[in-house]
Amino acid sequence: MKTHAVKIKVIFNAPVEKVYSLLNDHPTLGKIYGIKMSRIIDSNDVGNLNGVGSVRRFSIGLPMEETVVKSEKNKRIDYTMTKGMHFFSSHYGTMIFQALNDKQCELDYIITVGVKFPILSKAILNIVGASIKKGLNNLNVKLTANPDYMIKQMKL
Repeated sequence: MKTHAVKIKVIFNAPVEKVYSLLNDHPTLGKIYGIKMSRIIDSNDVGNLNGVGSVRRFSIGLPMEETVVKSEKNKRIDYTMTKGMHFFSSHYGTMIFQALNDKQCELDYIITVGVKFPILSKAILNIVGASIKKGLNNLNVKLTANPDYMIKQMKL
């Protein structure tokens, strides 16, 4: 089966702990991407309700759900789409966080999808990738201007 991938790299002007905590929280992640996202199943990890086993629900025209399959605080979040793969046969995302110093970090974000409809799947993935990159870059601008910036200030 053919696959497509989107790779996004952002260097944030914020500590890795701050960026990880924002991207780890499902409703906050949705606000960054400009969509309503909610956690519908909590992780059994008492210290991280958004950790392994947690499920987030969102809609971008069609309802979808993703399940976190790996989570290492300030280092990594892996997830897979578990409901709503209308255009893909598989969907796997990996966010890898790396502290560059105490005021900057790097995010390597890779989304890999199995393709059902090659041209349509690639077009959809490119649109999703551009939207995610825009949201992450906007977050970086806000964190650069105000290191204490809190996403809860954002409204959808």
